[in-house]
Amino acid sequence: MCLAPMHTYLYRSRTGLPPLNKLTQLEMDEWVEPIGPADLVRQKLGELFPELQWEKIGDTWSGAHATCQTPYIDILLSDDSAGACKFIVLNKADISIVQAVMATFHLNYACVPESGKLVVA
Repeated sequence: MCLAPMHTYLYRSRTGLPPLNKLTQLEMDEWVEPIGPADLVRQKLGELFPELQWEKIGDTWSGAHATCQTPYIDILLSDDSAGACKFIVLNKADISIVQAVMATFHLNYACVPESGKLVVA
């Protein structure tokens, strides 16, 4: 049984910020740093998790395993209006997956907006 949070937003920002669900859109635009274009982020995630298969749905990339594998990986990426991905969104992610992605991209925040929980790495 998976007890992991539904969506965990991973990102880089200055320290001392409240959880995402407490920020206005303007604050997010100003304080959350770009990780890079979604295509580049997707490429690096593919190196980290070679079994990922990607599908583009609208303007969002969805990456997951083609078959049920452990650990479970389900990733969402999209670019903002400036062409940069600011968030890597993990669905029902195991803590080891969260830590691996945060370390690879040098991210310092993991936020679960549904619960208002924030973890600073």
